[in-house]
Amino acid sequence: MSQLNYYYHFFPELLTPEEHEDIEYAQRCVFQPDPWRHLAIWSQIARRVCQPVIETRLAFEKRPPALGLTCKELDLIEGVAGQIAQVQQRVLFDWLRAMMLRRLIPCSGCGVVADLVAVLRKECELGKPSPV
Repeated sequence: MSQLNYYYHFFPELLTPEEHEDIEYAQRCVFQPDPWRHLAIWSQIARRVCQPVIETRLAFEKRPPALGLTCKELDLIEGVAGQIAQVQQRVLFDWLRAMMLRRLIPCSGCGVVADLVAVLRKECELGKPSPV
């Protein structure tokens, strides 16, 4: 049982309003998935870049910048983030941040999706991924 689920079931009064909203949203999504979750871009990101593990180290070091995304795809992510509900923005932020951290892209100081996209855009413009 995850930490959040533990508090939700046994100490719901300790949760913030945002955590309550996130839990309700996650439960609702099981039956009504959001259209932005099914954009082709999300599955492409997961497949494009190797993980930083010993077996794929050489491929990881030759990885494309910005998770392999183009500036147009970064614009799409930023545009979608501005059109979805706040709870969806948090889900998108958490997901994108996790993808970036898995690829060792620093996310320090990023608080919203636009900040994450700015980090990726900088990598894209430089043409090389962040150093390990």
